Amino acid sequence: MFVRLLYKSANDCFKQILNDNTANICERTREDASYWSGIIHLLGIGGTKKSVKKARILLEEANKDDDHEQANELLNLIGKAKYIIA
Repeated sequence: MFVRLLYKSANDCFKQILNDNTANICERTREDASYWSGIIHLLGIGGTKKSVKKARILLEEANKDDDHEQANELLNLIGKAKYIIA
């Protein structure tokens, strides 16, 4: 129960960072928040519904300028959107 609450709280913090449109948050912090939120969606933890599609969107946002190595590695594993035929 505690771990689920911990992941939910973390994801809430990540969402807050991603929704902050001020210049107070640096690009790397936004990318990391997007990456970790993508992980939470990929695994479906913390009360978040498991969604590879949502995870892919968040991971691509983290790696939009091709400088987030971990996000890029996960995208290589789950497939990048431009290569997915749906």
